[in-house]
Amino acid sequence: MIDFIVSIDAHSDELDGRQCWKIRYPLSTILFLVFVCQLAGIESWKEMEDFIEMNEGLLGDYVDLSVGCPSHDTLERVMSMVNPQFLSDLKVEFEQSADCLSVE
Repeated sequence: MIDFIVSIDAHSDELDGRQCWKIRYPLSTILFLVFVCQLAGIESWKEMEDFIEMNEGLLGDYVDLSVGCPSHDTLERVMSMVNPQFLSDLKVEFEQSADCLSVE
């Protein structure tokens, strides 16, 4: 999963259209959290926010949540700004990286 986050960070300059002085969460953090929520079967932004808050300790091992969890409004706003084709390609890459993990 670390490779997934690194690949997002490598493209963040070209993909992240947010005003840099307003950014509290890197694009990689938002995308990672949304994809994890989707894998958990969560579909609404509010449910994603609740899931992230309930699993903040675990998710914080993978991404920086030192300023707290992003709100459902933040999740939705950031996701609406990202190119849909990039999201589709990234989701496939994420799922492939998750498949590589072995459960013992």
